[in-house]
Amino acid sequence: MLRKLPEKISSQATLQEGLILFSQWRYRESLAPLRCYIEKCEAGSDSQIVGATNLCAALIALGEFSEAKDFLRRYIPMIQQKKY
Repeated sequence: MLRKLPEKISSQATLQEGLILFSQWRYRESLAPLRCYIEKCEAGSDSQIVGATNLCAALIALGEFSEAKDFLRRYIPMIQQKKY
């Protein structure tokens, strides 16, 4: 019987899946795990910003500029507040 992975491990595995796909230029396939990771993260956390940044990069690579712009509008204030 398989046990459910702790949420933190499961969340990190989801991020890693998205990043691996992204690094292989499989941008469209990376979208779902990156979106899932962002949803699992605490709102406004560094982790969520990392996921959102990679998601935006994938969207831009796919020419999905409008959706990338919507994400950027949401996360730029957080990034500025944290002074990255």
